[in-house]
Amino acid sequence: MASQTRAAPAVRTLLSGIVDYAGLFPPASLSLGPAMHNYASYLKDDDAWMLGPFVAPAHRLREILSYINLFSPDQPLRLSVTGRRGEEKQEAERILEKDMQFIREFVKLSDGKAKVEAYEIPLPPITPEAGFLEAVQSLAFEESLEVFCETTHPFDERWQAQTFSWLDTLAKLNKDRDENKLHFKLRTGGVEKDHFPSLKSTAAAMHGACERDIKMKFTAGLHHPFRHFRRELDTMMHGFLNVFTAGVLADCGKADLNKVELILADEDPASFSLTNKMLAWQGIEATEEEIQNARQRYVQSFGSCSFDEPREDLRNLKLLKEG
Repeated sequence: MASQTRAAPAVRTLLSGIVDYAGLFPPASLSLGPAMHNYASYLKDDDAWMLGPFVAPAHRLREILSYINLFSPDQPLRLSVTGRRGEEKQEAERILEKDMQFIREFVKLSDGKAKVEAYEIPLPPITPEAGFLEAVQSLAFEESLEVFCETTHPFDERWQAQTFSWLDTLAKLNKDRDENKLHFKLRTGGVEKDHFPSLKSTAAAMHGACERDIKMKFTAGLHHPFRHFRRELDTMMHGFLNVFTAGVLADCGKADLNKVELILADEDPASFSLTNKMLAWQGIEATEEEIQNARQRYVQSFGSCSFDEPREDLRNLKLLKEG
């Protein structure tokens, strides 16, 4: 039987649809059957309000059709589809066209039991080029997909400059558009120490996207609410409450670049407060309306190979309570 939980209004606003379930990806790396059954079970759980789409690679969509009867038109399988990185523009365009073909075929064969909501594309390691992103816009938006673009260069001394170049290109393409905008995906961790961006890089990328009015989602390394040290990786991991608190306060103009970095760095749960009507960090407050606005237009969700770990931590913090 599903556990009954309740949460304060501001907590629900902050956490609604926040976890994209990525059970196929490391470190969980589940096979398709268990991952699909997990997601179908989560959809029926009382905590389903926190659940976003199932994250799956485009080339595995045909396999997913074998599990489509776990879902229904009333409770469909929601998908965020990931692409593969091309090493140069022509290869990336071929992959893009093939992925859109996979998506069209899947939607046609899913008999209304699935909905592909987003496409996550790893950008090729080339100089930011509007022409390639215009092709992404054209093909993906024909399928009514939100598009999240991930920069894939290493976290070295050039990372910030390269990331800002892509953000500038995204902003130019989004200018004067009310819809069909391109968004940004930030990798916040992985299975190796060098997969984790520094506090300074993460804060700069988040603040840069906010300044350019670019929506973000995050992937990897955000299983737990607060920043903490992981011995097995010998590194500090970002916390999802750190990230989304920083995002909300930046969006409503209450956190500049320096404060975003300080919020991301804070390991003390006592610095953070979530009540019925507001979110606060060290006395800087955002109302429920400001939280909702930030979630809709700026900080969307984070991918996690576990849905259980984040919600169990939230229960331990008494943000989710037994009803």
